[in-house]
Amino acid sequence: MHKIEDYNTLPILNIANYLNLFINTSNKTTCFLHKEKNPSLSFNTALNYWHCFGCGAGGTVIDLVIKYKGYSFIQACQWLDKNFAKFNNNDIQNKNRNIENKFNTSIEKKIYTNTNKKIYKWIINNLKLSDEAFKYLNKQRKLKTNIIEQLKIADIKQTDTFFKKAIERWGIKKLVNAGLIKIDRDNDRKKLRFIWRDNVIIFPFYDEQEEIVYLQARRISNLQPKYINLYNVQPQLYNLNILNRLKAGDRLCICEGVIDAITLYQYNYNSIGVPGVFNFNKNWIEKFIKYQIYIVPDNDIAGINFADGMNKLFMENGKLITLIKLPISRKDANDYFAHFSN
Repeated sequence: MHKIEDYNTLPILNIANYLNLFINTSNKTTCFLHKEKNPSLSFNTALNYWHCFGCGAGGTVIDLVIKYKGYSFIQACQWLDKNFAKFNNNDIQNKNRNIENKFNTSIEKKIYTNTNKKIYKWIINNLKLSDEAFKYLNKQRKLKTNIIEQLKIADIKQTDTFFKKAIERWGIKKLVNAGLIKIDRDNDRKKLRFIWRDNVIIFPFYDEQEEIVYLQARRISNLQPKYINLYNVQPQLYNLNILNRLKAGDRLCICEGVIDAITLYQYNYNSIGVPGVFNFNKNWIEKFIKYQIYIVPDNDIAGINFADGMNKLFMENGKLITLIKLPISRKDANDYFAHFSN
């Protein structure tokens, strides 16, 4: 038998392919744990994890085998051990890569590779922050008024009305390309729907050129998922423009989410946020090599996976990082600082 960590370092796409999961070119597939028409189960090859944005399931290679085959932990390890050499073979190819299935259309390829900065800027310029959204950010999450205003956080209450205005200004095709309209398929028919359908707070993401390159929404209600990313557009890093004021050797915190990054920022810690555990692109590593990196994960399983994955990525690039462990009673950085601000 191999060690547990050996099983979890097996290429996760190789395991998924062997389990006959039909993976598209964006490393996504329909989740086998619930019914759905569009793929919401995503594989992160950099961190070697899987996650379903529909039902929230996810985890390591072993977790995938347990969930898919209904095995116990020991049975899953035995199954992986039996086929270890085969699974570790990098020549295994995804037999579905060349299949033009319903998830691999020219439209989706275009959506995935394009963002529209002008649309994102227009959205932020045409929104304000309601009293309800401000109360949530200021009273519940303890974010300061000047920080909220500085970062141009806004919200949408009447989403249908706003999107009608957006369609009149930009047209459906551009909104689709910007990831603001999702294409659902019902048999051979296409249906268009807006990704934001209830009251959401909008966080603009700025790049190093101070341009808005991404938007993430956060529901004020308790509906799931709490955070809504743009559809088929590569997520970006939050607060990346902070790099403009840093010099080599400065400290930089990397958090799991937007609100944690804002919280650290308002307490004078240089910080950026990753919009979801599985959304860190290994090609971004070069941006951070010259800084002292501090990883600030949440106190949950996803946080452990995030910390392990980030440590692995930086170690592969010869960079040592520091892991910040929060008290077990605090679930994340925002919860930690909010607790002591009361």
